[in-house]
Amino acid sequence: MHHNVLRSSRFRYADRRTLWGRVQLYRDRLVFTSVHGTGICRRVIRLADVTALTWCDGARPGKANFSLTLKDGEVFNVWIKSAGLWKFEVESLLPVPPAPPLSPVYRRVSSVA
Repeated sequence: MHHNVLRSSRFRYADRRTLWGRVQLYRDRLVFTSVHGTGICRRVIRLADVTALTWCDGARPGKANFSLTLKDGEVFNVWIKSAGLWKFEVESLLPVPPAPPLSPVYRRVSSVA
């Protein structure tokens, strides 16, 4: 199993004050670490649990520019430095959803008797 950090950057939660926020991307997960009044907070999101990813350019710190929708329906909103780069890197690591089965093509064959 690879434990190398592929990308690391500053981040802030969109809905609360975040001190020294850092997000790290691994091949199978994102790790968000920050300091709050109650201590160090660490949130791990498995890439296999991500069902959708959206981002917007130009959002200022404190507003969400990167959102992950998780399998349980939670929407996780953060501001990440260089969110566009993060979008492409995270998307490249997301599990590819299985392709829908191909419909068989039926042809009517008339028999000549």
